[in-house]
Amino acid sequence: MRDIDELDARVKIIATLIVGISLLHASRGLALFMAFILTIPLMQRKAFTPGFLTFSLVGLLGGVDYFLRLLALMELGLLFSETMDAGELTGALLNLRLPSDVALSAGLVVNGLQNLERLYREISEAQASRGVKGSFTSLKARIVPLLIGTVLLGTELGEAIEARGYQGDLRLPYRGKFGLEEALILAGSVLLLAVNLI
Repeated sequence: MRDIDELDARVKIIATLIVGISLLHASRGLALFMAFILTIPLMQRKAFTPGFLTFSLVGLLGGVDYFLRLLALMELGLLFSETMDAGELTGALLNLRLPSDVALSAGLVVNGLQNLERLYREISEAQASRGVKGSFTSLKARIVPLLIGTVLLGTELGEAIEARGYQGDLRLPYRGKFGLEEALILAGSVLLLAVNLI
């Protein structure tokens, strides 16, 4: 079986949307199960360091239910962004006949998230090498350079787009392959949606 990175990007986009909709309509038990299932590939890919109160049991269960759905949606988004690069996403969206502005924007969001993660890792390593420990000062020492770095990355990106003379027409070759595994993933996603909607 191929790695999730090698699957056709169009299938990952459509399956992510279908599973996300399924999560919103899932029963509590199914939402918990889906959150657990989505955790498995993420754990294989990356290590995570993830007054008086009156409440009722029904409210507590409802809160846990919504938390699990939100957690599963976040894990789904993380899995999607971890397995898709910006060029692949842009090419797949163009191949699905979305406007080039939408495709480019989605690709830039994925690229921006990957750049932010890299920048945060670099800042954290630099702060750790200076001996900054986990405290409010440590958080401030990471957030301020991250905000400045984000503004600089955005400025560079805007200048690069302007320098290339982008006018809203984007054409990229698409090299996705639709095979049996992609068909099974889409069929499973549609089946999951059907079970949740019934």
